[in-house]
Amino acid sequence: MRRTWLELYGPLVAERLEAQRRYALMRVKAAQFAFSDYDAYTRALGEVWAAGLVPEPMPSTLGADLADAAPNLRALDPDLADLRPSDIEPRPRLFS
Repeated sequence: MRRTWLELYGPLVAERLEAQRRYALMRVKAAQFAFSDYDAYTRALGEVWAAGLVPEPMPSTLGADLADAAPNLRALDPDLADLRPSDIEPRPRLFS
């Protein structure tokens, strides 16, 4: 599982994920974000709206299921206060 996370998300996200932890998920355009804390999730919803973007709540999931539920995960518990539309454009895969 850790190897899959590394391939999909890179080391900065993968090293912080836990298989048995439940994560709240949000999609903004093609980007997906995971939150381990309800307060951070609700704060991020407001920050996305403030950036002029539309957040799309996704069903929460266990870390063990993240690869299927959120293959385009960009960050875990991000601070989205300075989010700009250009920040969430599709990015190239880390590994092929």
